[in-house]
Amino acid sequence: MATAQVIADQCTIWAPTQSPGGAQATGARLTGLPPAKVIVHTTLLGGGFGRRGNQDFVIDAVEVAKTTKGVPVKVMWTREDDIRGGKYRPLYVHRLRAGLDASGAIVAWEQRIVGQSILGGTPFEAAMVKDGIDPTSVEGVTSTQ
Repeated sequence: MATAQVIADQCTIWAPTQSPGGAQATGARLTGLPPAKVIVHTTLLGGGFGRRGNQDFVIDAVEVAKTTKGVPVKVMWTREDDIRGGKYRPLYVHRLRAGLDASGAIVAWEQRIVGQSILGGTPFEAAMVKDGIDPTSVEGVTSTQ
């Protein structure tokens, strides 16, 4: 699921990631190289559903590649490991009530969304979550979009 090669002054990663910058930062952290020396090739991921945003599979590939003296390493998770390791988007409940006038135009709208923050606990939380609202958790239902 991810391939990595680590040589003295460079780390190259091939991965189906939804976060190439995260993969680059992970490679830099694990190898001690500056981010500019970590090259990420994003491959097709085919329906990650948010699970390819984390870097668990990249960590596995880079850690093993560090031990192989420059030989590229491909790490493949079993389906069971993939489902356990990745994180799907959390479950949400939406309750919507709307009022319409005689011509069918919306005159009242009440919506409640309950669910776990997607960005909570990630490096993006401080920059993106405002007033307790995670914009990725309410995509398409706010009046500011």
